[in-house]
Amino acid sequence: MSTIELSSALDIALIGLGVCFLVANLWIAAQVLQLYGYRATALVTRRASKPPQYGIVLGFDAVFAVLLFVKFVVRGQPLMSGFGESMMLLYYAYLWPMCFRSKHGLYADGI
Repeated sequence: MSTIELSSALDIALIGLGVCFLVANLWIAAQVLQLYGYRATALVTRRASKPPQYGIVLGFDAVFAVLLFVKFVVRGQPLMSGFGESMMLLYYAYLWPMCFRSKHGLYADGI
């Protein structure tokens, strides 16, 4: 494989990952919005505990943030070239930790 073919294959893979993470982001956002709607009917709740690998995920946040900074600011690449990385950063930095801020428990409509 030549360098150009490998580069275009990696671009396609990152766009594919970006689309998959976009779907995951939309799914988690819908779940979080649904949980916030249930807060008014809460009877007994508790906070969800953070998983043991939470620190590793924070490391992913830093890696994706630095990667996007280098891509856009240092190298001056167009915004669409960072679609996959930005969707991963949104997932790992904002939406995935938001799942652990939601309160689990008993609600008027069920568990």
